[in-house]
Amino acid sequence: MIAVKCLSVFQKYLVLCLEDDITQIIDLGVNKYINIIGHRSFTNCCLTLKSTLLLGGYDGSISITNLLKVKEWRKF
Repeated sequence: MIAVKCLSVFQKYLVLCLEDDITQIIDLGVNKYINIIGHRSFTNCCLTLKSTLLLGGYDGSISITNLLKVKEWRKF
């Protein structure tokens, strides 16, 4: 089991910042998810602006994802 370091909810999305350096975004409206990979250390905070998700990691970087443009949604 992977520990959740941070979680956030906005609109129909649940954002889970996981201990294994992956952030999982779950679309609660259609029960699909995506994994955002790229931080060298786990993300510890997230901020949402309209349809844009900003993630800050302990590696000192910020990732920006527009959730309306994601094409890789997976089914559970």
